[in-house]
Amino acid sequence: MKDLKRSVNFFSDKITDFEAKLCRFGEAIAAVSRLEEENVALKKEVSLLNDRVNNMERHSRQNNIEVQNFSYKSGENSVDVVYKIGFSLGVQVDPHSVDYVTRVPTTIKDKHKNIVVRFTSKYKRDDFLAAYRKKRLAMGVTHAGLVMANVAEKVFLGEHLTLANKIIFKQARTLAREKGYKYVWTQSGNVLVRRNDASRIIHVLSEADLSRL
Repeated sequence: MKDLKRSVNFFSDKITDFEAKLCRFGEAIAAVSRLEEENVALKKEVSLLNDRVNNMERHSRQNNIEVQNFSYKSGENSVDVVYKIGFSLGVQVDPHSVDYVTRVPTTIKDKHKNIVVRFTSKYKRDDFLAAYRKKRLAMGVTHAGLVMANVAEKVFLGEHLTLANKIIFKQARTLAREKGYKYVWTQSGNVLVRRNDASRIIHVLSEADLSRL
């Protein structure tokens, strides 16, 4: 009876110990679950903050255009570059309509720095871009750069997109070619896609939107 009593007490202690460990294990699982929920909430918050920052950057660039593939010349006058491009496009640029002009770094090796032009109003920026698109259409230029006699060769003009929207725009163009979409363009810093003239316009805000094309 004594041996049996010792055995019962021994296993009782083991069970009690196991229950305590099981309780701690349950608490650990609950803590991990809370951390996972917090992590999901933080990811959503970061995503919202990123969207907010991207929208603020997009708004701050609404008066800008970005000029690509314009070769740099020592001692160049940045504002004079805008005048030359405007003359080639048939647009007379009022000196008071240009806020500032600057070269910005590019991630592409051995490529000239892009030129960012900030106009004093979005309407003047839009008129400049409209003249560029009109000339491209008149010359039958679609994807290649626009040749500007005595100015530059294969120059690209476009909206000054945020880094996030540049990535989305590039991905959208690649996907559009694969999926047979006819149009991919930007408007007010946003990326828009359209399969053909009769289809609806799709507003691409994120990579998730691209997956639904």
